[in-house]
Amino acid sequence: MEEADETQLWLELLGDSEIFPKSKLESLEQEYLEIVSILATARKSYSGK
Repeated sequence: MEEADETQLWLELLGDSEIFPKSKLESLEQEYLEIVSILATARKSYSGK
């Protein structure tokens, strides 16, 4: 999860600095959200055992 949070930070920095167009970052941000959702579900399942 920590690495996922860091990834979000870098995506935001890339968009804010205009190094990478924000429109192209949208798909990466969507993938990020999907990965975080999967990780959160996995963490809940694991901690429940």
